[in-house]
This record gives sequence, C-alpha cells and structure tokens, in this order.
Amino acid sequence: MRVIVRKRIYRMLFISLLGLAGCDGALISPQANSLINETPVTSRPIGVVLGLSLETDKPQTKTLSGTLQWQASDDLLVSEYAIYLASDLNTPAQNPLAIVSGVEKENYKFSGNTQVDGYKYILLYTRNVQGQAVQAAAVAI
Repeated sequence: MRVIVRKRIYRMLFISLLGLAGCDGALISPQANSLINETPVTSRPIGVVLGLSLETDKPQTKTLSGTLQWQASDDLLVSEYAIYLASDLNTPAQNPLAIVSGVEKENYKFSGNTQVDGYKYILLYTRNVQGQAVQAAAVAI
C-alpha cells in the first residue's frame, strides 16, 4: 500500500511541476520558446564549421573559381559566416572576401576572377552580431 501511495504522490508532483513550468506535454512551452527567441545574443560564437572543402576547376592559379562547401556549425549563436583568404592558418587577410548570411547556407561560389596572389588558404569563421569566432576552419587553395 505504501508503494502505491508513494508512486501516486510522485506522479502528482511530477505533473504539478510540469504545469508550473508551463509544459503542456512539450519539452519547451510556447512561452519559454518565445523568451528564448527574444533573448539578445550576448557573446560571439565559438563553433567551427566541419568538412570545409574547395571544389575548383583551376587549381594553383592566380585566380580562384569554384565552390567552397562546409557542414554548418551546431553553435546556436551563429548567424553568418565570414570567408577570408590567408597566407597561413592563423593570419587572415584584413577584410573578408565574403560574408555568407543564414546559418542553413553551406556553400559559396567564387567568381572566376577572385585574385589569390600570395594566399595559400581559405579561412571560414562563424559570426554573429557580437563578433567573430576566434578559431576558423581552413582549406588549402
């Protein structure tokens, strides 16, 4: 008898807690979800993209053409990607070559006249309104 009463109490307590949290059987209530979506971004992203690759039809020339592809970061703070040319893995050019908006976008097509004189790598950084990630994904040109 004690076991049955204890189970009922735990069940009632659990149901009460769900009700207090605003859960209607979902993991996150609509009220909590709207708060999450309205919460301002207070830090820059830390995520790095995976599987960065460059498909080009003109390897090792002074101009770059082709498509840069990647797997999107799972960092929820990412809102865009910055593409830089770089002479080494740690030093991007002063200005990004392109900014790709939208986290679902996972590629960028280079025009055939993108100059790459002296650059050996493409660096791809995640970004948001607070800034750019410290680490980048890299691929050799």
